[in-house]
Order: sequence, then structure tokens, then C-alpha cells
Amino acid sequence: MLRHIAGQRLPLTLEVPADIEKVRVLRAAGLLAAFFLNASAGDDSKVMPTAHVLAITPAGRDAIVGPASP
Repeated sequence: MLRHIAGQRLPLTLEVPADIEKVRVLRAAGLLAAFFLNASAGDDSKVMPTAHVLAITPAGRDAIVGPASP
């Protein structure tokens, strides 16, 4: 997921629950700067969670590249 996000234009909004969970894990690991919202669909009966990825952190960039060679 981190590589996928790296290939997208940021900020990026995600609405698929599985993707939102992946972003939560990546943010908790310090790899992304992101925030989460629960938005109403307009009729108050359906709440749609979203994840908003603002940036990939330096640690996230390092994770994408992999360990440095000695």
C-alpha cells in the first residue's frame, strides 16, 4: 500500500474500508502523515469514513527504498 500511495498525487483521499485500515497501520508506524474523518452521506443514516494521506514521511521513503547498502 505504501508503494501504491507513493505513486499517487498527494493529498490522497481513500474511502475503501480495507484501504483506510492499511493507512491507519502505516500512520501508526510513522510512515505516513494522514488524518481520518467520518463524513455523513447527507441523510445522517450513513456515515462514510475516509482517510486523507497528506505526505509520506522520511521513514516511509526509507521503507520504500529499502535498507541502504554498506
